Amino acid sequence: MMAATKSRFFLAPIVSLLLLAGCSLFDNEQSFVMPISHLETPEVAAQGQAFDVLIVGDLVDGCQQFDRLDVDASASRVVLTMIGTEPDRPQTCTLEGRSIERSHRVVPQRIGSFVVAARQGETGRLTERVVRVE
Repeated sequence: MMAATKSRFFLAPIVSLLLLAGCSLFDNEQSFVMPISHLETPEVAAQGQAFDVLIVGDLVDGCQQFDRLDVDASASRVVLTMIGTEPDRPQTCTLEGRSIERSHRVVPQRIGSFVVAARQGETGRLTERVVRVE
């Protein structure tokens, strides 16, 4: 009886580690840069006054999910990148694509041109809009 109890205590941590490792091995996701179908900004903005940028990214099938909006901003420019995830392993997915809308608030601090850019899918190409700040 004592030997059976000791072996259970010995095997429990090993079985737990194997189960955890299995979950992380089979549930891996891969990140990707989503293609952008729409980028909307005002033509003119006031210095120090906030405006919203609308960005629309596309997911091509039901396995892909929106993850986050990355923002790289400076005094005269903001670059937006929509990041999605998809499973590493094949699975049954719908073929139904969909669009994801997000907005980002910008406050231009300088008079002149303010560039709003969106990274375009895996190509890295940028779609840009120039806002005149008065």
